[in-house]
Amino acid sequence: MRAQETVSCRRSQAEEFVCPHCKTGYVIVWDQSARDNGSAQCEICDKDMLRWRDSFIPLIRIRIKAPAFVAEASPPLRRLSG
Repeated sequence: MRAQETVSCRRSQAEEFVCPHCKTGYVIVWDQSARDNGSAQCEICDKDMLRWRDSFIPLIRIRIKAPAFVAEASPPLRRLSG
């Protein structure tokens, strides 16, 4: 009989984070299986919003777009004639 491999998963607590430049909201979960150096750019304003050095690697997902910035960046909706 062959032994089955098991995979252990650690649950990490999600934390909220706000881009210091445009105030877009993100959720961060730190991957505790690896360490590295790096940085993350905001998906809205494209500026560095977070840097880490010899730290766990963050998994970053956008949560809330900042209303004022989104209003500037989004073109107005137009009705298509058909």
